[in-house]
Amino acid sequence: MQSQNENRTSNEEETKTPTAVNWHCYKACNYACEFCYARFEDLKATPVMAANEGCQLLEMLASAGVEKINFVGGEPMLHPHIET
Repeated sequence: MQSQNENRTSNEEETKTPTAVNWHCYKACNYACEFCYARFEDLKATPVMAANEGCQLLEMLASAGVEKINFVGGEPMLHPHIET
């Protein structure tokens, strides 16, 4: 029989939220960095996420307790919904 502390620890581990998320939000890139691991060569043409879907995703991540989101790609600033 498990104690209450053991049960609590087990449940907490199951529902743990990451503190940081890497969001590969756009695969296009205007650089050719030799060190880049995000070539996306295995991906077929994928649709761009609608702006409202991206906002919903950000709200969901924040509600889940995510503290940091790294926007990566490709080059995130090339995303059509991000104004530069």
